[in-house]
Amino acid sequence: MANRGEGGPESLGSFLGSFLSGGFGGRLSANQRAAAVWYRANGDTERCHTTGVFLRKARTPALPPVLGVYVDSSSRLTDFSASRDVYLARLANAGLELSGIEFRLTRRPRTETAPHEARPSGKRRPMDLPPLGEAERGRVERLTSDLPDGLRQNASRAMELSLRRDTLKARESGADAKK
Repeated sequence: MANRGEGGPESLGSFLGSFLSGGFGGRLSANQRAAAVWYRANGDTERCHTTGVFLRKARTPALPPVLGVYVDSSSRLTDFSASRDVYLARLANAGLELSGIEFRLTRRPRTETAPHEARPSGKRRPMDLPPLGEAERGRVERLTSDLPDGLRQNASRAMELSLRRDTLKARESGADAKK
């Protein structure tokens, strides 16, 4: 989300829409306009997994162009291809006339935003959580007292861990605020 000062947050789609309608759209190439409409007409998932957008001429010269969309994973390629008609309708509604849409897997390798720690899969790194106080323990006990035994134990454990994580986050954010 972009922040527009006093106007509050604004989505990328809204920003692009105002950018294009403000007269700047005339300076963009056909590919750039198509990309802007693609991003404006679709949601966060599509924006996140799109790595490139281009237009190509249709096989029949009388038809509108075909939109090509590069995506970052084969699973998204399958998902987006299955929803091709939905995307064509969204783009037509946004003012982009197309004769088709095709999805392609990007040739560029996907870059990870942060390297994963080397650890066996399925294993989580244990956190050092602070213990619960008496008041918090009593609250958990009261809230789970009318549950069946098996469920009570699981619910109590989950609530305790959640409260302990919240306490840790509060301490960390308090320490950050003091810096």
